[in-house]
Amino acid sequence: MDSKEDGTNITTTEEISAVTVSVSVNVDSGGGGGKDTPPQKGEKEYKTYKRRWVMLVAFCQLRALHEVAWISFAPISSIVSVLFGVSISAVNTLSTVYMLTYIILSPLSAVMISQWGLRPALCLSAVLTALGGALRYAGALCSQFWVLWGGQLLMSCGQLFTLQSSTSLSACWFGSSERTKSTTIAYLSGVVGNLVAFLVGPVIVGDSGENFSWWMLSQGILCICAALFTIVLFKARPPSPPSAVSDLLFFSLQIEPQETAKKCLQVPSKADIKMAALTVLSLAWKLGTNLGFVSCLTAFGLVTGISWTVMTVLEQIVKAEGYTSFQSGVMGSVLVASGVIASFIASPIVDRLRCYKFAMIMCSIISLLPLLFCTCFLNSVNYATLIVLCGVMGVGMTAIGPLGLETAIEVTFPISEAVTSVALMFCAEGISFAFVFIATPMEDPSSGMRNFLIFLDVFLLVGLLACIAMPANYKRLKYEQEVLTHNPLSTP
Repeated sequence: MDSKEDGTNITTTEEISAVTVSVSVNVDSGGGGGKDTPPQKGEKEYKTYKRRWVMLVAFCQLRALHEVAWISFAPISSIVSVLFGVSISAVNTLSTVYMLTYIILSPLSAVMISQWGLRPALCLSAVLTALGGALRYAGALCSQFWVLWGGQLLMSCGQLFTLQSSTSLSACWFGSSERTKSTTIAYLSGVVGNLVAFLVGPVIVGDSGENFSWWMLSQGILCICAALFTIVLFKARPPSPPSAVSDLLFFSLQIEPQETAKKCLQVPSKADIKMAALTVLSLAWKLGTNLGFVSCLTAFGLVTGISWTVMTVLEQIVKAEGYTSFQSGVMGSVLVASGVIASFIASPIVDRLRCYKFAMIMCSIISLLPLLFCTCFLNSVNYATLIVLCGVMGVGMTAIGPLGLETAIEVTFPISEAVTSVALMFCAEGISFAFVFIATPMEDPSSGMRNFLIFLDVFLLVGLLACIAMPANYKRLKYEQEVLTHNPLSTP
């Protein structure tokens, strides 16, 4: 509880200007502070620390395990249905519980991240993850679906904090030239978790599900180890700010830890509740009247939500065409793997060129075209062609995730990263939950899931149009450029 992350307190240009300072950017080559000439009087020194990568690893392992747990039942849904004697729709709720939990509890978790800081929030996430992993294994041992579902519920509550805080981690620990890279790595750690679930799960479980309990046990052990790693090693913030934005949001406006702890333990008064309600309404108005944010929210929500929908119901889509659970797992793995590779290639390019809008438009197009092809020719293409189409589709659907998160921060600065991340993820989770819910009713005995695919195509087109309509007004970038111009000795 060393930091105060509530960017909602900074809302005007005057307030931004008030904390503008001369800068001397300094990247540390050791593990502590920089070794260049100390800043002169009136200048402020910004450094990055090697330990930032430890923080990122601690975050990424939790995020990856949450995503493994979320999607681990999707490629083996028919096997789980037989093992527990439940319907495919019931098995799908093991995934949709993540979306429902996020929709209901994300505002509360956002407040916790904002008020408590990164460390307490991620430690709570770690504890919930460890308990959820253990309970899922217990459900597999006793063959009780409700116990397994309870473990998923705990894991979904832990996921709330990692899903919302990747951009806050980047802004707090990383310099301006590394933020998109950091957010991409954090986001893709979850995608790698999806890849493991699709590729490894069906192999371990087997065609008849004889090793299902081993699959749950391995995840449970990893969850406990990851929780211990996070609790022991994760720190709230670096000793000094790595950038002007970090200084503004995490250092200049900080409240002392003792005051923050006291505030968390106090029962809020009516005045506090009223002030919080007014703050929420003010934020909602500012975001709702920001065309850049509304466009980014629409595009991110639709493309990412449809991506999660496709991963959840992929086996249903291809099984209607005669493909096995293993083959659907391979398709899902290719979809995820291609997205990981594309994101790692795209992130340094976007960091350098700052071409957020163009990159999001390209991701939307690359997502739409292969899905349109699948809609028209799913029953006539072969297995190899489907794998290629999944690979192309994954490039757009995965890469738009970290790009959208960073773009939303750029167009809404200085509003807190936690606020914009919650809004984007809330939109994507809500869309995915709704689309997964209607997928099975839209299945037709004669045409399979074609009607559902047409439905997805229409909404992907809407997402593309939203990207095109988004104005390229990058406020955070402009602020940092203004700060750097005050000091001729600084480097970008």
